[in-house]
Amino acid sequence: SRCINAEYGRRVAPHVNVHSVQFCPTGQSWCAATTEGLLIYSLDNTVTFDPVDLETDITPQHMRKELKSGSKLKALIISLRLNTSRFVIEVLEQVDATENTLHSQLLTSHHVTNLLNFLVESITESKHLHFYVIWIKTILVQHGPSLKKRRLSK
Repeated sequence: SRCINAEYGRRVAPHVNVHSVQFCPTGQSWCAATTEGLLIYSLDNTVTFDPVDLETDITPQHMRKELKSGSKLKALIISLRLNTSRFVIEVLEQVDATENTLHSQLLTSHHVTNLLNFLVESITESKHLHFYVIWIKTILVQHGPSLKKRRLSK
């Protein structure tokens, strides 16, 4: 879209700043964070972007700040909202095994599902097998009935 410059009455292109550009490792898509918003371009027209948990304070830096201050549950939720395995693993491995029951109780069903997916992915690649098994067991004990009920209702 073009704007009309009030001083000269000419049509000019709007000024847009680009803060960041990121490319998908597959080369199928890329995105740009601009003053006009987040722009996503993809060769695959079946991919949809659903910015449900997107906020300006959901960053790796904020996650690490919360982790350092001792707010491990907040850090875990931020890492899940970032939706990146390495951030989730970074937080999980900072949570003491005695604290995981409390943390798993306080997670919403949406975050529980995401965390289980990350745990299943990570268990095959990690040398901390026992640690991840304890997390999975704790989550299934705490949320198993609701997960099963939700699965049956679909």
